[in-house]
Order: sequence, then C-alpha cells, then structure tokens
Amino acid sequence: MRAPKPLLPILRRCAGVDGVCVEGEPLPAFDTYVELLSLPLVFGTTVETIPRATPYIFPDPELVEYWGRDLACLRALKVGIHWQGSVKYRGDRLRSIPWPISRRWRAYPGCG
Repeated sequence: MRAPKPLLPILRRCAGVDGVCVEGEPLPAFDTYVELLSLPLVFGTTVETIPRATPYIFPDPELVEYWGRDLACLRALKVGIHWQGSVKYRGDRLRSIPWPISRRWRAYPGCG
C-alpha cells in the first residue's frame, strides 16, 4: 500500500496490510499495481460480499492510554468530530472543518 506519510502509523495497524510505502518515494519491486478504489471491481465485490468485520482501523494503544488519562477529568459527554485534511490538497476547503468554526460548538451546554 502507498499512502501519505502522516497516515502510515494508522495503516500499518490494519489487518491484511503487509507493507506501506510513502507517497513520492521509490516503490519496491511488485508484480502488478491496482488503485485502491478499483479493488471492488477487480474482486467482483457485491453488496452481499462486502466484509462486515469492523473496526478495521485501530488506534495506537499508547495514544489511547495518553488521551484516556488526559480526558479522564472531563465529566461531560466526549465526542470527537473534528476533521482536518491536508491544506496542500486543492479541494481541502470542501472537506475540512476549520478550527474557528468547530470552536463555536463549545458554546453549547455540556461541550467544554
């Protein structure tokens, strides 16, 4: 699998991923290349054959422990909904939630 460098720690934890290389760096030797979004067509995937094993992405246990300790003092409901993609991507403004906008949610009761 080839991916942007910031995604490597997450993708390396995915079951079935034997290796991950950084976008823009030389590729290792391979027999064939298929774009990720073309795999359902290649494998003849149908709605009935989509694997339902979830989750398939796992966080780093050390980060889970760190954030668990850091957020333990908060008694309010904790929901993480912030998303920020790469600002280098031309369409980033169409998919990211800028920090100033997400800060407005803190004004709601229980959102601290």
